[in-house]
Amino acid sequence: MKNIWTNNVYSKIGGVLLAGLFSTMAHADWSLDSEQSNVNFISIKKNTTAEVHHFEQLTGSLNDKNIATVAIDLNSVSTAIAIRDERMKKELFETTKFPLATITTAIDGVASLTVGSVTVKSVDLAVTLHGETHTYPAQVQITKVDNNTVTAVTTAPIIVNAGDFKLLAGIEKLRELAGLPSIATAVPVTANLLFTQAK
Repeated sequence: MKNIWTNNVYSKIGGVLLAGLFSTMAHADWSLDSEQSNVNFISIKKNTTAEVHHFEQLTGSLNDKNIATVAIDLNSVSTAIAIRDERMKKELFETTKFPLATITTAIDGVASLTVGSVTVKSVDLAVTLHGETHTYPAQVQITKVDNNTVTAVTTAPIIVNAGDFKLLAGIEKLRELAGLPSIATAVPVTANLLFTQAK
């Protein structure tokens, strides 16, 4: 491969998949509620076996210039199998060198939303991962829950290609270690993000 993921960001936040989407709704920044947000990805092995994984640690914000950022701590990858988590951190993500994935985007047109309003926006997500940056088009559903809460949810999975981030060798190493005939190199990623603003 949590999209998306510059060296300066790696050193500051510590630790793939997605980000937010709004225009200026107030002068103060909005913060990602990590407990109410998630970034999931699906791995497919042996051509037929799909498994859902996620990251346990996310941070993010939406600033007053309409730029939303989400940082994914790749060391927090969770696949429900401890040895697989360790192999992904070491062999795939190489977290000692690239601990973070980040996703940034910009969008306008939400300031006028009333509480309860829902809108779908087309955005470009800049994903930085493993020292590479790639941009993916996406659609995100934005809901203004109340005056201090906004959610952003991908309406469909974003297909992240391992080759875009020089991760093919890592996937091959994982395949060898696990003794599998194949592991897919295109990974569907989804995100459900909740941003809050201090009252």
